[in-house]
Amino acid sequence: MNERMKLHLALMQLNNLSSLLKGNQYESFLYGKLIGIEVELRRQLSLLKLTKANDSSTIQETKAN
Repeated sequence: MNERMKLHLALMQLNNLSSLLKGNQYESFLYGKLIGIEVELRRQLSLLKLTKANDSSTIQETKAN
């Protein structure tokens, strides 16, 4: 399993947690903690996408030369 898949699965688990926490007495507090994790996972995912895009363009430039 690659890193990108792991990040996607982690985001899915966060969505599951959000659903499970609905109606919890401490829902707002717990959501506040989950938001930071979600932002970090999305940041890492976007970095992976950027890295992959940069790697692809570098490979294409190398082939052209």
